[in-house]
Amino acid sequence: MDIASLVVGILGLIVSLSGFTIAVRQIRRTRTAAEHAEEAAVKAREVVLRGISTADLRQAHAMINELKRLHRIQDLDQAIEIYNQLTTLLQNVESNLPEDILTAFDDAYNQLANMEEVVDMAVSTGDQSKFDAATFNRNLSNIQRAFNRVRVTLERQTSSP
Repeated sequence: MDIASLVVGILGLIVSLSGFTIAVRQIRRTRTAAEHAEEAAVKAREVVLRGISTADLRQAHAMINELKRLHRIQDLDQAIEIYNQLTTLLQNVESNLPEDILTAFDDAYNQLANMEEVVDMAVSTGDQSKFDAATFNRNLSNIQRAFNRVRVTLERQTSSP
């Protein structure tokens, strides 16, 4: 009985160690799979946010065109409404941008915000004599180009593997 008990004990130990080794290996595989799934989810989220930001930047382009039109006809009251909508839209875009293109975006956004303040001041004081539509529209065209460069960069990042 002693030898049989010893053999059974040794076999039990071998089976236990084998089971433990297999369990550890499976836990590692599960952890690795979970990490890969998390990475894939983060990448998918980034792609979706870039797509939304790209669409928002296209909409911003159209809104800037409308601002140019309103400047030409000197309808600054309506322009202020568009400025407000545009800055809200662009704040959403900004929150989704990767760091590498944020500076270019922020420069154009800040210039737009400064222009909005000047237009708002002209409307609130009733003094539009210092408002030069041609200069504002030229600046808006520069802002559009900057936002378009940001949009193109986002599209390239979205389409690259």
